[in-house]
Amino acid sequence: MKQVRRSSVVPIYGVGLTWLFCVASMGLYQPGDFVACILLSAGVYLVLRKLFPGEMVEQTQKPANTGDAELDELIDQGRKQLGQIRQLRAQITNVKVVRQLEQIEILANKILKQVEKDAAARKQVRQFLNYYLPTTVKLLTQYVELLNQGIHGENIQKGMEQIEGLLDTVAVAFQKQLDGLFASQVIDITADIQVMENMMASQGLTKEKDF
Repeated sequence: MKQVRRSSVVPIYGVGLTWLFCVASMGLYQPGDFVACILLSAGVYLVLRKLFPGEMVEQTQKPANTGDAELDELIDQGRKQLGQIRQLRAQITNVKVVRQLEQIEILANKILKQVEKDAAARKQVRQFLNYYLPTTVKLLTQYVELLNQGIHGENIQKGMEQIEGLLDTVAVAFQKQLDGLFASQVIDITADIQVMENMMASQGLTKEKDF
């Protein structure tokens, strides 16, 4: 699942009530009355939109459908693990750790999307899906458990610091993993460019001409 923002209906109701107020108080007989009501409605909407921004809700994603049952299972499991990371992140107040996890989520999600589009990339990310991502979830679960103890004993503090120190390494590793998925695509791009340049050169299209 992924999180999406569901807009609040309060701003809409506010605009409706504003127009009712305008009708009752001004009658809206003159063009200027309409302009004033429109401006007032816009102000009410913006204020209420800020006060009631809506809420983040979990949106159920359709199961992966690559035509490869094993790959689909790995992708769906990866999405589930990303959902677990989001739930764990919501329990953490350390701003640095939260930002690290947000970056890890973004990278992991991009990896899953790329694998879903390119089944040939499965071999490259097998270890990512089978070990790195689930182990990250396991360590974060332990981190939250330590955090929830409410005390900062030597062992608890040491365990938390070790996990915090690992997150930057995880983010770098995920970035490299994502970049590696595009290696074959870059090779194809390079080959296409070379062929095109050679064809243009053979036809004299890349030589400068005097006019």
